[in-house]
Amino acid sequence: MVECQVQLGVFKNEPPVDVKAKLDKVAGLKKTVTPAGLTRYTVGSTSDFKAISATRDKMKAEGFTDCFIIAFFKGEQISVNEAIELSK
Repeated sequence: MVECQVQLGVFKNEPPVDVKAKLDKVAGLKKTVTPAGLTRYTVGSTSDFKAISATRDKMKAEGFTDCFIIAFFKGEQISVNEAIELSK
């Protein structure tokens, strides 16, 4: 099954203070380490593209202007286009 999330940011170290303050207010925030050793902050987890798009729009409205949708299949990151194709 395809899993889509909204990526709010990726940081080598702790996020800047202003960003961390915003991240601390996000309900359901997930923090994972990428294969490159960076810390990725995401929210949401669904295979419903409309639902994750709504989450992305909500996060943009809350100040995460650079956030975007990322997708995974069997634990591997894939392109959003691949995710849409696999979800059909």
